[in-house]
Amino acid sequence: MNKIVKNFNFMLFGNVFSRIIGVLLTVYLARKFGPSYFGIINFSNAFITYFSMIASMGLQSLGIVKIAKDKENMKKDVDIILSLRTILSIIAFIVLLIVTICINKDINTKKMIVITGISILINSFCLDWVFNALQEMKYISYSIMISSFLSFILVFIPLYLNMYTKIYIVPIASAISSIISNIYLINIYKKKGKHKINFVVDFEQYKDLISAAWPFFFSGIFATINCNIDTLMLGFMRNNYEVGLYNSVYKLVNVLTLFVSFIFVPLYPVFIEYYNNKKFDDISIVINKVRKLMYIIAIPILVVAFTLNQETIRILYGNKYIGASKVFTILIAYVSIFYIREIYGYELTAWGLQKKYMKIVLISSMFNVISNLIFIPKYGINGAAINTLISEVINIVLMYRLSRKTLHIKYDNKYIFHIIISAIFMAIIIYVTKIAATNIFVLIITAGIVYCISILKLKVVTIQEIKGLIGGKK
Repeated sequence: MNKIVKNFNFMLFGNVFSRIIGVLLTVYLARKFGPSYFGIINFSNAFITYFSMIASMGLQSLGIVKIAKDKENMKKDVDIILSLRTILSIIAFIVLLIVTICINKDINTKKMIVITGISILINSFCLDWVFNALQEMKYISYSIMISSFLSFILVFIPLYLNMYTKIYIVPIASAISSIISNIYLINIYKKKGKHKINFVVDFEQYKDLISAAWPFFFSGIFATINCNIDTLMLGFMRNNYEVGLYNSVYKLVNVLTLFVSFIFVPLYPVFIEYYNNKKFDDISIVINKVRKLMYIIAIPILVVAFTLNQETIRILYGNKYIGASKVFTILIAYVSIFYIREIYGYELTAWGLQKKYMKIVLISSMFNVISNLIFIPKYGINGAAINTLISEVINIVLMYRLSRKTLHIKYDNKYIFHIIISAIFMAIIIYVTKIAATNIFVLIITAGIVYCISILKLKVVTIQEIKGLIGGKK
């Protein structure tokens, strides 16, 4: 349990640091370029994501499972996976160039797509998945901080000093920072394991890897569809302005959804280990603890979605983006459901049910695509947001049912009512405080303090539990 807590703390620190910088950079870019150019940046990122998935082919997830089960063959697995990813990334980038030439978009957007697509080649050398499998999260945390800090500096300074003011600075900075963070992880891998990275050409092994990784690949594709198909379809069916409005909120959503990874990423290898060794009592203890934490976070987020939508948009992006207020409410509600759903998603993949997980995500992603085709032309960004929310409801219902059938864990639910009561107190405080104060930071801090006091008073969590978490005690 000590190692889990240490990994948790490293991922917490790294993710909080990088997400704060990410939010600052997002807000600055949105204000600097306005909705239309901000829309081009985000459309390009969404567009190249699918080619990045082709380049990775689910091999990182497969690599985590293979190394977590058999650390003795780590070097062999790393060499063959990196070699295959290198080949796939070159193929994916060439396909990206061809498709970009053919699509009906303006020249600025096409240039942006190609420059952003360079990251496909760079990320084929990323070794974060190796350290994930080894449960050495501090190195992942350091690499995240290096990448995010450098990216911020390389974007902010040229724009602020008017040295270079075109939108292309964003992917250029991202590429440079990714190269440096990847070099850092490669050096750590070589020093700690005393391993050299060798390029391996073995088409039989390539075939076996792709055959084993395809459930991870398609699960990733379908999950990506749920995450950013809205941006792509808005870009093709509406305009860059609406893409900019939508992504002013969706960037915040990405921060919040990625934030939860610092909890589940260090736990994922533990889930696999406990399940394979039939330590079902230990699994139950860990899952109940993380489940309580997810509810403690998710329910107040839902309160903020309904009570502080306009205030949040206005303070972050200004009145140019006020049209995204309804989208904020809908997508932050999606985040709350996502937090709970991640419990069951990680369970299913740890239990070896990648194919069934993939089928569930396929169902929800197909719903998302079809409903977007129907509703985006008429309802624009609001229709896209509602479809995303419904897709996540489909995910959580189906994943919960399958998880319960596979391994029946006795969930402790008595604290949920007390969390809801605490959230109601929080909502009341927000509405009352709005009368006297309009500053969103004052509102959130005041409401947050009331919520924390409430969950302590109602014994949702105890001081002893908090001390145990900080101290790493079971």
